[in-house]
Amino acid sequence: MGGLLSLRDKTALEWNQIYKNMSWQLTNNQMLEPVKRILLLSFYDLWYHLKHCFLYCCMFPEDYLIHRKQLIRLWVAEGFVEETGKITMEEVAEEYLKELIHRNILQVVETNEFGRLKTCRMHDIVREVALSISEEEKFCMTNNELQARQNGKVRRMSIYSSGEINHSSAGTTHLRSLMVFDGNMSFSSSLNTMASSFRLLRVLNLRGIPIESIPDEVTNMFNLRYLNLRESKVRELPESLWKLQNLQTLDVRNTELERLPSGNVKLRKLRHLFIYRITDRTYNSFDYYKSIQVAIRICNLTSLQSRYDIDDKEVEIVRKVGNLTQLRSLGISKVREIDGVELCNSIGKMKHLLKLVVFASSEEETLQLEALSTNPPPLLQKLCLNGRLE
Repeated sequence: MGGLLSLRDKTALEWNQIYKNMSWQLTNNQMLEPVKRILLLSFYDLWYHLKHCFLYCCMFPEDYLIHRKQLIRLWVAEGFVEETGKITMEEVAEEYLKELIHRNILQVVETNEFGRLKTCRMHDIVREVALSISEEEKFCMTNNELQARQNGKVRRMSIYSSGEINHSSAGTTHLRSLMVFDGNMSFSSSLNTMASSFRLLRVLNLRGIPIESIPDEVTNMFNLRYLNLRESKVRELPESLWKLQNLQTLDVRNTELERLPSGNVKLRKLRHLFIYRITDRTYNSFDYYKSIQVAIRICNLTSLQSRYDIDDKEVEIVRKVGNLTQLRSLGISKVREIDGVELCNSIGKMKHLLKLVVFASSEEETLQLEALSTNPPPLLQKLCLNGRLE
């Protein structure tokens, strides 16, 4: 890069032109050929599944902070990860992620209090190489690329800026992933057409998109495994949600939802359910955390692993939650003093639990959790209690 820039005028305009044209430079400038060759060597040295995981990262916008847990769930939904023995697909995917970081293909940006990866990103140059490979292999493209080149099948698409998706294009009928990152995009009118055109869709990421409802037609996407509506303005979900029998992740955090459709109890493959809302971003008030109403029968979904947030409005749910023995993370609110012992018995059955969040029903209510000491979750790492303790 130093050699390339030394041949140009030392002005912001000139250098900016090179920066914006990086992809073309990597492909056509002989001086940068060694750079691309070294990066390609790293790519071709990856084994099959890791290549797909690597290319998937270029679907995120430039300099985007990629969250570890989100990326892992996306890889699982895409089918890039296989379960190995007693190790879950999420745990296998985390090993994939560590391998990409170890090879410096992804950069660590932020770690949590345990020193564990929280966010990462792809270096601009590496991303340009990934985009060029993706285009050659028809792995993914952005909406701008799709508008420029409508030939061939498109399997994955990211939308960074407002634009129309050409649903009638023959290429988009094979779409497996659709990621939307433009928070100003009006998407409601497109969803009905999408549902009939994108029948093979596995991943639908509409985080932060200002839509208020999801049409019933979306539940005809039988292959859908990942549905992210986080921080959208969605007020209700279709009652026919149960038809998404392959759904693994449902994320409706910080939306306008008040309840989940009762049919969600039939989603037998659901692994990750996020249904809470933060009402006070300062976290100073007692009720900064609000759960969404769900049916008691949700406790029959024994495949649930990741955070599951429930509202303890019925005594029965405290006992039934013990059925969720595969949980890694549990959040429960509106807990009453009289339910303490029963709740501890349920939590004691969760041998894989890593995180526990318990909210009392009011500031005056005492959390009775002493019984947990007789049979605590052996792997527990994080504990958050909101309420009065004796």
